[in-house]
Amino acid sequence: MESRTQAVGDIEMRWEEAGEGFPLVLIHGIPTCPALWRSVIPLINGARCLAWEMVGYGASIPQGRDRDISVRRQAGYLLSWMDAIGVERAVLAGHDLGGGVVQIAAVREPGRCAGMFLTNSIGYDSWPIPSVKTMRTAGATASTTPGMPGASPSSAAAGSSASRWTTPARCWGWWTAGTTRAARCMT
Repeated sequence: MESRTQAVGDIEMRWEEAGEGFPLVLIHGIPTCPALWRSVIPLINGARCLAWEMVGYGASIPQGRDRDISVRRQAGYLLSWMDAIGVERAVLAGHDLGGGVVQIAAVREPGRCAGMFLTNSIGYDSWPIPSVKTMRTAGATASTTPGMPGASPSSAAAGSSASRWTTPARCWGWWTAGTTRAARCMT
């Protein structure tokens, strides 16, 4: 596979490419990157395989800072990227969060989608799931609870045993900040 980049507006977009033929665009899930498809692409014959990296994931984490990286917006980024590299129509394949991106792109511009393949996919725009929404909400509450990490120093005694515990907000922070670490583990 060949690693490629293309400026799309003010965003440097990345993807892996291999093969020739009708375009097959592969979109990874969370918290991965195009390397997710590294064992799949060699098995595909007769297609131009383009494993696109969502903005804010893998090596594109810096491109996602201070940007909307929602599932809906990723669909817009995907379609803009396809325009920039001259892909008018493609089969769209999505895993996990990438499946939601594919579904939204196909609904938004049905003429661009020659087919769709989903694997272990979210449904359309169902991210974040309720448990993640709860963690985000609980994290804000827990960070003001005396004795919890992240609470103001006046709310917890220094060296308290509570400092060994973490809050859902910190777990979520690790999850979002950990995408680089997870992506590196997968490559």
